[in-house]
Amino acid sequence: MDRAEKRQLLVDHYVDFYALALAMLHNTDDAQDAVQEAVVNTLTRPFVNDVKRYCFQAVRHAAIDIMRHRVRVTTLEHYDPSVDPEQEELYRRIRHAHEALPEAQKTLVELHDIGGYTYDELATLTGMSKMTVRRRIEKAHQTMKENIER
Repeated sequence: MDRAEKRQLLVDHYVDFYALALAMLHNTDDAQDAVQEAVVNTLTRPFVNDVKRYCFQAVRHAAIDIMRHRVRVTTLEHYDPSVDPEQEELYRRIRHAHEALPEAQKTLVELHDIGGYTYDELATLTGMSKMTVRRRIEKAHQTMKENIER
């Protein structure tokens, strides 16, 4: 199947892809983002046997990534230590451990954990390899964990 045929198949089933994303995300903007990401992903893959099936899976994965990001951001934005005093100390430790990181690590952690950027996106933004980004974030998380446990 050539690129034009692939594109036409994706256009023909766009409504189906969108329906899946909307059912998962319950938000029109997020659903459109998920479908767009999935379609681009599908079009850039050189060897895909079943284009429609592959794109459905890509939509599903993109929607799950959006939901994960939503959970992270919602948890941080709506946290109120005064509502749960037992968590106040842990929250303070987490903030302190984060502030103690070197600026470069702190920025990567914020972009990944709070901003929801993927390793690929961070690699593009920073000019580092994806593996370097992943390792630096893992090292920052490990450092934070050790500081919290102290």
